[in-house]
Amino acid sequence: QIYDLVQKIREDNLGLAGIVKQNIKLEPVPKRPEYDPDCEEKKQKYRRWMIIKDRVEREYQTLRSKRDDTTLKMACATEALKHDLIYFPHSLDFRGRTYPLPPHLNHLGNDLSRGLLSFGKGKPLGKRGIYW
Repeated sequence: QIYDLVQKIREDNLGLAGIVKQNIKLEPVPKRPEYDPDCEEKKQKYRRWMIIKDRVEREYQTLRSKRDDTTLKMACATEALKHDLIYFPHSLDFRGRTYPLPPHLNHLGNDLSRGLLSFGKGKPLGKRGIYW
């Protein structure tokens, strides 16, 4: 089951299959260089430092966001496992399209969301099922 596999990856802090490790460790940002607007060399060093610092911070924020997203999905899945069947309320837009209301775990989410779900009452398509 996908749920058990994801739990094992998270517990062992493996960082596999797009699941971010629980303890995020990135390269340290170098010490901030001195900035002098009159010295071109110091300005260049400062600019390079800013680029490195921004890259590291952006990477950290991305990984943290992915980790938190997985945590929310797993919390919803843990709660859903307590029930035999779950239902997703949907909203209908003006074009007649339906969208699930639960934001974290639904059948239109990413691969993890869809992998954690299985249909409770599957029905065969039949000969004309694809043309519904």
